[in-house]
Formats: sequence, structure tokens, C-alpha cells
Amino acid sequence: MTARRAELVGYSLLVLIGVVFAMLAGATNAPAAAPVLRTCPADRAIVAEVSAQLGEDLAAITVLGSSRPGVEAAGLVDLDDGRIHLSARLGCEHLADVLRHEFAHVLQWRTFGPRLSDRLPREGVEIVADEISHRWGSTYTPYLDKLGPPRAGHLAQVEALLCDQGSAR
Repeated sequence: MTARRAELVGYSLLVLIGVVFAMLAGATNAPAAAPVLRTCPADRAIVAEVSAQLGEDLAAITVLGSSRPGVEAAGLVDLDDGRIHLSARLGCEHLADVLRHEFAHVLQWRTFGPRLSDRLPREGVEIVADEISHRWGSTYTPYLDKLGPPRAGHLAQVEALLCDQGSAR
């Protein structure tokens, strides 16, 4: 055994012994277990229900249980292909609301395209999506809860997007 290899083996044993002692002592700085991915057995039924409500085939553009980078929280819209990615960690209780919110982003993108970020700052884009989602029946609206009610400029965009969509939802 070379001296370098013996050194590495010795170091590995010290680390292993340290981990064992930490476990025995009940240390709390051990690496956290990977989060359990929650799946919703009714997810496809929920997507179908929201699709019927909005008059759009959301199943064709929705990726359920996505592990795409950036989807850690709840969902996102891939602006390259217009697909809605819903997090694998998203539970049943918010699935319909998050789907409505993300579809509101699809409407924003269809209407404004790459000019969307010129129309409103990111927070404004989220407030508009949450307000549209709320008008479609969502009760989970974290951006409205955090940032407050939409201002006049936000409401004008909401009305324009819903009018363009032909929506009385």
C-alpha cells in the first residue's frame, strides 16, 4: 500500500468514526434526509377539471411531478416551449390553484412574449398571475398574500388578459 493510499484510508476511517460517534450522541448536524416526494393520486383528474374550467387542454402542456431545475417550490412555465412544470413536492391541496396560476403565466407569455418583463417587474408579473388565478377560483394566492392587492396597473393587465382570452371565468 502506498503512503498516499494509507493516508486516505486512515482519513476515511476517522471520518467514519466521527459520523458513528455523532450518530450515537444524537447530533443534529447530520445531513438531512432527502425530502419525500408527494404525489397526488388524483392529479390527472384535477388537471382535467381545471382544463374544463378554463377551456384549455392543460394536460397537453403540463408536466406533473417535474424535477426540472427551478421547480423546487410549486411550479413554473418553461418559456421556451410553453409547458407548465409542477413540482413533485406539490400536494393535492394546492395543485389546482398552482395550475391556474401557471396557466395565467402562459396567457401573459402568449400576449406579451419576450416583452413581458418590460411591462411589469417580476413581482408585478406574479401579482397579475395570482389575481387571474384568484378570479378563476383559487384560494391559494401566495404572491397576493405576501405582496398585497394588485394596483391599478396590475388590474389593467388582468382585465386585458382576461378579455383577450374571452374569459368570464
